[in-house]
Amino acid sequence: MRLSLTELVPQIMATFQLEQVIPGPMVLACLQTIANRADPRERWLAIFNSPLGIALAAPGRDLNTALGWVLAALPPARS
Repeated sequence: MRLSLTELVPQIMATFQLEQVIPGPMVLACLQTIANRADPRERWLAIFNSPLGIALAAPGRDLNTALGWVLAALPPARS
């Protein structure tokens, strides 16, 4: 079962320790923007260029794995 975007926010915040880095409402806004993209490449570019993507690019973190984790947790794209 997939979580809603609202339910994903606390998981993302806790998993990547973002509490002091980016506010939850901004994470939700980023997820909404990313989820509105149908094409997988467009989704990847949307997260990479978003404030969430920038927050996930913390030193020492595997950015590709972090982005992949978030993208996999999103609801399927609608064509």
